[in-house]
Amino acid sequence: MLACRDYIDAAEEDRVVSLGGGARDILLPFTVAVLARLEKIDSVLFFSDLDGSVEEWRLPRLTTAVSSSVRDTLAVVVAADETTLPELAEQLDASKSTITRHIEELVSSGALESWREGKVKHVRPTLTGRLLVE
Repeated sequence: MLACRDYIDAAEEDRVVSLGGGARDILLPFTVAVLARLEKIDSVLFFSDLDGSVEEWRLPRLTTAVSSSVRDTLAVVVAADETTLPELAEQLDASKSTITRHIEELVSSGALESWREGKVKHVRPTLTGRLLVE
């Protein structure tokens, strides 16, 4: 795993990794190294030996850490599965500016996805976010 990590760190161009179609004895250590260095990976691909297809995968960030107040916001989003910023502010009895900061941190860490519908910001947890709460 450390050797795989070192190869990822040493790459100077785009880092595109494939988690399929290779030697099985290095798949686990390579996958662990990729997860540990996910912020350095530009693209993760999976090649199917069965049908020859190639898919791009989005992997969860397992090394993300957030403060306890931000984690409380995340827990409410995970419990709701999808919610809006105004609903979060009301449910957590917090200002919209505080919730906005929490959401921005959680989106940048990969724990939440966000989008706008009109003037309302919606959020939902990613696999990373669900893993952080459990």
